[in-house]
Amino acid sequence: MASTTAIPTPAQSSHKPRYIDIGINLTDPVYTGLYHGTHRHPSDLSAVVSRALDAGCKKLIVTGSDVAESRKAIQLSKEYRTLPRNYSVGGEEALMRQ
Repeated sequence: MASTTAIPTPAQSSHKPRYIDIGINLTDPVYTGLYHGTHRHPSDLSAVVSRALDAGCKKLIVTGSDVAESRKAIQLSKEYRTLPRNYSVGGEEALMRQ
């Protein structure tokens, strides 16, 4: 005998997806409006982070490809400490050379 329980639609469901961005490159100058060294628009970094949170991202892992970029990632993570979870990571080789 088949069940008559209705399957909830997305509008009825209380489930909200949770995401983790595992390689968000927020240290890229493009988020501050710089393209190839030329200032093209105001910084939209805060807006980008807000949209990620609104979309359901619960954790952001900011990456760094070398020591300098890893330091920028750490600084950015400190600036956004109000986020539920905000991490910075750098390649093991880059961090070992410090």
